[in-house]
Amino acid sequence: MSAAVSLTPATVEGRAFRAGRLGLAFGPRFFILLAAGLMWAAPMLVDARFLYALIAWDLLTLAAWAIDLRLIPPPSALTIARAWRSP
Repeated sequence: MSAAVSLTPATVEGRAFRAGRLGLAFGPRFFILLAAGLMWAAPMLVDARFLYALIAWDLLTLAAWAIDLRLIPPPSALTIARAWRSP
């Protein structure tokens, strides 16, 4: 048995749990889509109807986020493991 193998810890595994009261987040894709909705801001200065397009885009982005949030598994269904390759 080599010295490196004996110094490498065993694989550790654990169940995930909800860490706080509000266990959700916004990913970078959400902010990119929200920023893309700002393309309606310049035309909105010329015609107020573009405000409705801006609001519709933001609502669509929020709806996509909510659907994505509903589709991810709950923390209790996740198992997290860490394996070390070397010390």
